[in-house]
Amino acid sequence: KTKKGITLITLIVAVSIMIIISGLLIYNARTGIKVRNFNMMKNDIDLLDDKVSAYYMKYGALPVEIKYNVSPLPFESVKNPNDSADGYYVLDLKAFEGLTLNYGTDYDKVTEDTVADYNDYYVINEQSHQIYYVKGIEMDGVMYYTNDIAEEVTLQSVPENELSIENCTYRKNGTGFEITLENVIFSGSYNVKYREAKDSTYTEVGNNITFDDYTFNVNKYGLYYIQIQDEKGKTKEIINSVYANATINADEKVTMVKTLEDTTITTEEVYLMKGFTISGLDGECAQTLLGVSPENEKKGSIDDGVVIYLIDDSATVNWNDATEVQTAQQQYDQFVWVPVPDPIAVDVNNDKVVNETDIDLMIEQDRYPMAIATDNINYRGILYDFNENEGILIISDKSWSSTSTNYREPAYLENSSYADKSIYNNTDPKITKELLQSEFNTMVNKISSNKGFWVGRYETSNMTSNIAQDKTNKIKIVRGATTGVSGNNINWYRMYTQQKAYRNLAEISSTRISSMIWGSQWDQIMIWMRNVPSEYTDTTYRGNYYVTNAVGMGNYGRINGVNDGWSNISPAPTGYQDSYKVKNVFDLAGNIYDWTLEADDIYFRILRGGDSSNAVTNNTRPEYRNYSYPSNSGSDNGSRLVIY
Repeated sequence: KTKKGITLITLIVAVSIMIIISGLLIYNARTGIKVRNFNMMKNDIDLLDDKVSAYYMKYGALPVEIKYNVSPLPFESVKNPNDSADGYYVLDLKAFEGLTLNYGTDYDKVTEDTVADYNDYYVINEQSHQIYYVKGIEMDGVMYYTNDIAEEVTLQSVPENELSIENCTYRKNGTGFEITLENVIFSGSYNVKYREAKDSTYTEVGNNITFDDYTFNVNKYGLYYIQIQDEKGKTKEIINSVYANATINADEKVTMVKTLEDTTITTEEVYLMKGFTISGLDGECAQTLLGVSPENEKKGSIDDGVVIYLIDDSATVNWNDATEVQTAQQQYDQFVWVPVPDPIAVDVNNDKVVNETDIDLMIEQDRYPMAIATDNINYRGILYDFNENEGILIISDKSWSSTSTNYREPAYLENSSYADKSIYNNTDPKITKELLQSEFNTMVNKISSNKGFWVGRYETSNMTSNIAQDKTNKIKIVRGATTGVSGNNINWYRMYTQQKAYRNLAEISSTRISSMIWGSQWDQIMIWMRNVPSEYTDTTYRGNYYVTNAVGMGNYGRINGVNDGWSNISPAPTGYQDSYKVKNVFDLAGNIYDWTLEADDIYFRILRGGDSSNAVTNNTRPEYRNYSYPSNSGSDNGSRLVIY
């Protein structure tokens, strides 16, 4: 019998076809990567175009310092015909707060002498404002340096085993939320599950899904870890913080992102208050989104400043409508969460201490307690000084003791003419030493439990000369309000009483306390903001940090060389412009002084932050302390509300 087999020609043809197919797969995979790289560059430049335009409109100049003097230009063949011949500069990406790009990591290494040594950065032409990526992206033998091309490059083919998600969005749906996975690229089909903590059990929400987009429901706001797995076993994890526009239905602690390094996150709890709504604006709701396309990722955190609004039950806000947002900020009271990781002084065993030397040990560890126990029940405040030494911020606790009459709290003022023993002390109940100690103890214990407090986003407005207020005429914490308290008898005592009454008049949970801000709380805000840089740095006279140099970041009147936005040497409306905002809190620097519960001597209460007439070097500091008789009233003295 003759055995039949595969002929040589058939074998050669089969092998040839396999080689062609393999080559196509390799080519498609490589092409897909190159196209993706190009689109990442294009997205960067599109984003930078918007940022540069906004910057130029605000300052009338480009965010550049270093001239790009490389010759020949790597992008010579694709130059914009409107480019000036010798007008290329390195884009200073530090000018754009919260900017995240795919490329451009070399920008902070480049100097005038090293522009030719690096290439992973963006340059701009001063005349045309055309932006170029120096390194460029190679695709099919062609180099691309900018987003200005005849037609968009699209991904024609994707390797079969790739798994990716372009975006993950969500929206309110009744009392819960709908989460949507957008443009999922997968093999065969995929499964979806989620969990609300890194070590918790997954909840299955969909199996054998074959749609590019997929929507599922969750019961409430929270931090969600979403896992997708396709038929090839490829997995992808998305981290999405679902908080924006969430109505808070109960006093409760929720987990939010605290820090984010690449894709590694740490979390912390925030104590939310019933009846409030978490802001629906990016930058105000700790919005984090990881695991999707780079252009859609978001890296918000608690450190940005979580904002809540006291919105009427019957009202809604379209957070995508600038007019509605403006109205909401002018109409509804707003607060920002201030984290306090170490409220009480402790020793190495984490036990409460009364030994003041333990405070120094904590400070050496970059821990800053706000109170120290004086016995098993009572506390007194720890207050801080903020200074700079050769550009380094130094934070130290103020010299004080249990018998001190200097800066201190809680403290009853013994003077009978202008202070707590005078006729001006007409609060109900009257301020006493015991009352202040009890209120301070309550504040410390609540913050110790919750690891933070809520501070008014704006200076308190709508204060009156009458102590009694009703629900329709309560104080307000809104944007665009008239600041200052000109008029008779709107002194410290009336402000103290009206802010204390706010919780009841605003119908906030009876477990919360509203109060004029304590000095130790003000210092905790400064500690939280200690790494924020100054807008106008001057290490000789003012400083490198916001807490010690807020020039251009608050209404301090007219300062030479500074565009402060408010032309008058007088208080501006609350939240007058965004440059007066740090971590979403407005006007801690300048505008009007804010009364606190901190005391000095037997006569004075302490005011913080300076006012609109403080162009003097030492006064343009949000940590700045001034003092006055609490019986005094004036148009440059106000206060700030806290809730804990």
